[in-house]
Amino acid sequence: MHKLIANKWLVSAAVTVAYLFLVLPFTEPVAFELDAAAEDAGIRSTALKAAFGAVLFVLLALCIDLVRRLRRRDDRTVFGATVAAGYLAVLAVLLLLVYPGHWTYDEFHVLHAAQTYAPYYWQHYLTVVLHTFCLYLIPTGVGIVVVQMLLAAAVVGYLASGVRALLAERRLAWLVVVPFLFIPVLFEVFHPLRMTTYSLLQLLLVGKLLLVLLAPDLRGNRYREFVAVSALVGIAAFWRTEGVLYLVFLPVAAVRLGILREVWQRNGRAVLAAVAGLALVAGLYGLTSATSRPEYQLTAFYNPLSVMVADPDLDGANVEEDLALIDTVLDVDHLRHFSDYSDIPGYWAPGALRPDYLDHLDEFYEGAISLILHNPDSFLEARWRTFVATNNLDDDRPYVPTGLLFFDAPGNEMLTTFERENIGAEPLSDPVRHEVMRFLLGMHPDGTGTAARPWLWTMLPTVVGLLVLAGAGLVRRRFTWSFLALTLLAHAGIVFLTAPAYYFMYYLPVFVAGNFLLAAALVRLADRRLAARRIDRAPAEAVLEPV
Repeated sequence: MHKLIANKWLVSAAVTVAYLFLVLPFTEPVAFELDAAAEDAGIRSTALKAAFGAVLFVLLALCIDLVRRLRRRDDRTVFGATVAAGYLAVLAVLLLLVYPGHWTYDEFHVLHAAQTYAPYYWQHYLTVVLHTFCLYLIPTGVGIVVVQMLLAAAVVGYLASGVRALLAERRLAWLVVVPFLFIPVLFEVFHPLRMTTYSLLQLLLVGKLLLVLLAPDLRGNRYREFVAVSALVGIAAFWRTEGVLYLVFLPVAAVRLGILREVWQRNGRAVLAAVAGLALVAGLYGLTSATSRPEYQLTAFYNPLSVMVADPDLDGANVEEDLALIDTVLDVDHLRHFSDYSDIPGYWAPGALRPDYLDHLDEFYEGAISLILHNPDSFLEARWRTFVATNNLDDDRPYVPTGLLFFDAPGNEMLTTFERENIGAEPLSDPVRHEVMRFLLGMHPDGTGTAARPWLWTMLPTVVGLLVLAGAGLVRRRFTWSFLALTLLAHAGIVFLTAPAYYFMYYLPVFVAGNFLLAAALVRLADRRLAARRIDRAPAEAVLEPV
């Protein structure tokens, strides 16, 4: 009996089954609107519960491993848990001040879709899956924020402990936590939309690959590590379109972990790991293909095109032909009327899309790409203006985008519905919440940014730092650092070219992972400098020692 209890897989399976069949039937009616469920909710809910069971099973096994290491007083685990607990305490204090979190607009629709088991694809169906899983764990919308807090603390603790294992002067590892105390990171943890969880998982992917490349001894079970990296690659590549470049991490991990070599040698465990990893990536790609809609992709074109078509000096080759092709999907006169480099208000106005736009998407893409390629100066100018506004350096866009953040429930139907249908969703104190939110946002009561906002909510230091790290890595032949820095810069470049609005959240994944990478590189450099000084002092100290 003791051996059965000691088997983490059996315990995880037993608890998972008990939760699915003994707990969930009582909590599901609390969190979900089963009376208003979608027509095919039964099939969808069954599939989601099966997927949730698999995720819960893995999480329970990881938790059992964690508890066992803590009981053994494993040094790396204890440090990671200490960092995670400290970071979670900071987030808990902030949550009390901003409760129930940073709810603005789209997340209300995603939450409602999750609570009714409805298909909702605007923010990618994985976001609905995320909300559903959170509701299964904590039966209220506020539970999504709590799960994100736990995820953030776990990732920060894991990465800090991993970097610490690379250092001789291990106290330096505490400095790796500093980027996670930056205001944009603290603020966005309480935003229950996909960009927060996506950023944390993409950060975990970058951190894992850094450790895999730099510290072979920290890899643990290589086969499970490859499966974990594969799952993170699939999420990073397909949850956000610009993340497709992270697919390059998969072969890098396969080579470094020795999976590829052992597959060629027909090692059974390696083959199984490779099949499982590729199946996860393929499954996430299949989910994306089956649930994606062109309406969201069109927003990436709408913003720059609205600026370009309003330019009277647009004179590249084939302008008229390109505009005619664009007009088959987006009304060009409508585009010109609603020209705006900071957002896409015209996209939501009646008449933006042609009634038969779905039949002309190929023509539209051909015309839009041709117009951009023949007018690169106009396109890049439009994109630069959006980027400048994102970094709060545009005097013509002084207002901070906040959605419904500073509305009160009685005056807004979406907020009223949210508070009515979710247990414990009412703010603890609206005045305190609003004041703290304004402080974190760097915002005056009239909605304009303070003098501090351009210094706090900016991508510029991160981009410059990554450029320096990439260049230094190439010069000094530290290719791991240059590879990861260049990947993040490429990610930022794709966002620069495609961001539909000047919201800082589009750059959040690069901001979080980039600042972590820079902190890890600086800490590693400081550790080596300190080690070199100790070596230089050693002979002199030896001479002074008494005989």
